[in-house]
Amino acid sequence: MGKVTNVFEKRGCVGFGLQDGAMVVEGSELLFVNGERYSHHQTVRSVQINSHSVQVVAPGERCAIRIDDFCEMLPPNNSNVFMSRGPQAGVSGKGIVSRVFHDPDTIGIRLEEGVLCEGDWIIIHGDDDYRHEQCAVSIDVRAVDPDAAVTGRKFGVLLDVDPDIGLPVEGDNVTVISIKK
Repeated sequence: MGKVTNVFEKRGCVGFGLQDGAMVVEGSELLFVNGERYSHHQTVRSVQINSHSVQVVAPGERCAIRIDDFCEMLPPNNSNVFMSRGPQAGVSGKGIVSRVFHDPDTIGIRLEEGVLCEGDWIIIHGDDDYRHEQCAVSIDVRAVDPDAAVTGRKFGVLLDVDPDIGLPVEGDNVTVISIKK
């Protein structure tokens, strides 16, 4: 699933990059392994990207997790990271922000591949480390199936924006994370 890239001894946490799949924070447990020298199971309680707590992590993203106090030693660099328990998730679509509306805070998305359904998570990445994530609970497709958007369609999503990070801009990338039940 991933590899440890940074060890922060003073903070008691490690950074790792996700290589395959996606990770849902709630209900997940990770296994850190480094050959026969190191093995540690960790219940996921808090994951951060750029000092902000997140609920989902997409492939290619780097995040940090606090390691439990009862752990004798932090996972060393290059340790493998596996999900040993938790919701299975993966990328089900990709697109770009095509329009931004300020009242109400809504974005238009053009889906370039895959599908987005109500209940999926969207992660928006922009310049300068901009990152917004949320569950897609309000999709305006103006199509036959109002609960899903498919490749090539434009649709709107109502945003629940943190005022500290603001709205995305046109051209920002959108990744859709689907949680398999």
